[in-house]
Amino acid sequence: MVHNYTNFTGEYIKKVTDIDIAVTITTCCLSIIGALIIFINLGRTYKRGEHISEPKKLLLYLTIADIFSAIGFLFGAIRFLYGDDISPEKVLACHKENDSGCIAQSFLTTMSSMSSFWWTSIIAFHLLWNSTDQNQSGSFNQSEHARKDIQMFVYHLLSWAVPGKHCYHFIK
Repeated sequence: MVHNYTNFTGEYIKKVTDIDIAVTITTCCLSIIGALIIFINLGRTYKRGEHISEPKKLLLYLTIADIFSAIGFLFGAIRFLYGDDISPEKVLACHKENDSGCIAQSFLTTMSSMSSFWWTSIIAFHLLWNSTDQNQSGSFNQSEHARKDIQMFVYHLLSWAVPGKHCYHFIK
């Protein structure tokens, strides 16, 4: 199967300013700091032996996807800032020249962005599904725990495997 893709990056590469790079680096650093705060808070909750609710677990998985997006964009901005040759031709030929840094950054940002989209959609679906399916007593029986485990497995499959397979297909 042959895919024809068009990349318009070359048209925009010379329009990137130092302000664009500074904003990208700043927002990426703030995203990473925010993610670390979430990790620390959830880690402290776990260490105290307290139960971590499903919405907080889903937020954790979304945060993992988002921190990888921030790292990918930060890596790309730093490569752009300190790269040897950032000509439009070099950027457009990244996959043809087997530039491992370019390929890794592209894979990381694409997969994590897709995973973030899936986790955001799943959180919305999960909240809707569980708001109508809430047990009045608040207690769960064995079958409800099994259903929740299967539900979480499907969430992980959709949010990590589907984007990963899609992205892997394009870097081959």
